Amino acid sequence: MREGILKAKPTRDMAPILFEYANLENRTHGKAIRKLLSEYMADSMGGKLPSHSDAVHKRMIAGLSRMPTAIVMLAYKKKNPVGMAICFAGFSTFNAAPLINIHDIIVTKRFRGRGIGKKLLCGIEDLARIAGCCKMTLEVRRDNTVARLMYGKFGFTRGEVPMEFMSKTL
Repeated sequence: MREGILKAKPTRDMAPILFEYANLENRTHGKAIRKLLSEYMADSMGGKLPSHSDAVHKRMIAGLSRMPTAIVMLAYKKKNPVGMAICFAGFSTFNAAPLINIHDIIVTKRFRGRGIGKKLLCGIEDLARIAGCCKMTLEVRRDNTVARLMYGKFGFTRGEVPMEFMSKTL
C-alpha cells in the first residue's frame, strides 16, 4: 500500500481536503471509519441501517486488518473525516493481472458535490496503476443515480457482459 497524503483543490471555504491511507491499528483512523460508515449505513443508499455496536465495529476493524488486500482511503477537512473508500485488491484470471474492487465510497452529506468522491477515485486509480492493475471494479445500486453519474464521468462503464450481483447469507 502506498503511504502519503494527497491534496485536493480547496473547498468553498478554502480549507484543503487531505487524503491518506488508513492505518487500521490507528485509533483515530478507526473512529473516522466508524463515523463515516455509520452515516453511510443510515443513508437510504446504505439501507437506513443502525450503526454498528462497539463490539461489531471492533470486529469489523479487526476483520479488515486481517485482510491483506484491504485498502482504506480517508478524506479529512480540518481533521474531520468527510469521505472514505474501502477497496480490496483482487486478481483477474482472464487478464492474468491484479485488479482493485471498490467496495464502498462514502462522502458525508454536507460535503457531497465538492469533488471528494472523484478525488477518492483518482487516488484509487493512482494506486491501481502503480500496482499494475488491469482494471478497477465496483458495484452500485441501480437507484443510486448520483453515484452512477459520477462513476460514468470517471470512465466506468457496464461490464463487457452484464453481470448480476448475487449473494448468499451464511
